[in-house]
Amino acid sequence: MLVSFQYPIIDFRSLYEENYKLSIPQWPIPEEELMIKFFGITKKRSNGGSSYWSGEHMFCSSNKAIKLPNLENHKIKFSNGYFLKSEGAFRRVNGDGNFLAKLEIGFTNPLEDFLNKIKFDNDSFEKILSDYCNIEVQIRNPTGKVITSKISSCGKAVSDLYLYSTSTSEGIKRKKINKYWATHGEPLCIVEYNDPENRIKLPKGAKFMVSYNSPDIELYHYWTYLPNKKRIRTWIIKKLYLFNSFDNYVRDIRLNLLRINAEKETVRKLLNLLLDKGDEIVDSTEKINRVGNYLEKISSKLLKETRYGIKQENILDFALSVEEKAQPGELESYNEVLTLLKNKYVKSNIEQIINKGAIEKGVQKQRSIWISGSFYIILFIIIIVFIIVAAKLLPLYILPIIIIGTLLIFSVIGAFQLKYEDKISDTNFLKLMALSFKYIPFLAKKTTTHRVGKGKLHP
Repeated sequence: MLVSFQYPIIDFRSLYEENYKLSIPQWPIPEEELMIKFFGITKKRSNGGSSYWSGEHMFCSSNKAIKLPNLENHKIKFSNGYFLKSEGAFRRVNGDGNFLAKLEIGFTNPLEDFLNKIKFDNDSFEKILSDYCNIEVQIRNPTGKVITSKISSCGKAVSDLYLYSTSTSEGIKRKKINKYWATHGEPLCIVEYNDPENRIKLPKGAKFMVSYNSPDIELYHYWTYLPNKKRIRTWIIKKLYLFNSFDNYVRDIRLNLLRINAEKETVRKLLNLLLDKGDEIVDSTEKINRVGNYLEKISSKLLKETRYGIKQENILDFALSVEEKAQPGELESYNEVLTLLKNKYVKSNIEQIINKGAIEKGVQKQRSIWISGSFYIILFIIIIVFIIVAAKLLPLYILPIIIIGTLLIFSVIGAFQLKYEDKISDTNFLKLMALSFKYIPFLAKKTTTHRVGKGKLHP
């Protein structure tokens, strides 16, 4: 089993004249054996690059930047006493030479060797994901202090270190480095494993996306929930073959998912920067063209239904959705920013990405809330009218039961609305439903205790 984490790093320094950025390494094709301070040296990937994605054949080792102090003691325990030990597979950073850089951390474990011995419970896979998300990492900050964090929440420390590690000593000494010159995007987790006999039970929330190679490879989307009430997007690549016949193709799938996340986050953060400081930084024709051309190139790649032979159409809506929701009214602001770039292709592409949820899904949710708000007003009026009519036509003892029952229905509809807007988890939704239906026997009991014989009233 291979478990990979990615943190996109978005580097805005090329938009500033005096950015104190080091001229080397020159991504996406740096020379070998170049040092990035606090990180390591540039190397070629042992499995080579990809003919589809530029810049993937070179990386900078990040073993010095990211320490894994307790990895030797990391064990994934199962209910029948077996456990798996993990090893570090890679810690590396690379970039596209423009705004995008990314840190990737990988782990392996011998899960496939123990498929016949390990007892997989319903929550075993979820526990594996949770254990990896909670691996402790130590990251040196620019002052030399070590920051201890979980691997699923170390983005800010990573982007801060990258910014200072690739800045000149003069800029650091003169305190000219602005922290907003680099930021981090949402993390991503990818799990890849062989299971030809379907022994491993996936979590209930894992959503099947697509099969590749008739159907020897299955791709699932899942949200792994973290202790801090946040969640991390997780892609699960399930290989239904025993030998390594399709591993190069699986590697391309993994690279594609990593690039989608990094590119989507770069587009989102770049647009947010333009929204906040557009007039300040896009102040020349050269910068307008640079940003416009970059956004056109990246957004076009993101929207392709098939990218280098890999189907994307079934996964884009999930891959492009984000955790950080935009605020009402930002859609118009984005349109103003895109108008500044004077590139009709960028505007069209970004609008399509917005519709898929990468940037403006929050705006759409806010609008749907207004629609549902109107629905609740109408529903409330209907209930009031119904209660008034019932009070005139039905015996008085029935009226409290009708009021309680209608409020119960109102609560159930509200719970469905919260579920539709993803504001409650499946577990809490089921608890709400169970609590609501719990009172139905109570209402029936109330009716029978007040009615005996031909309409006689009893205390």
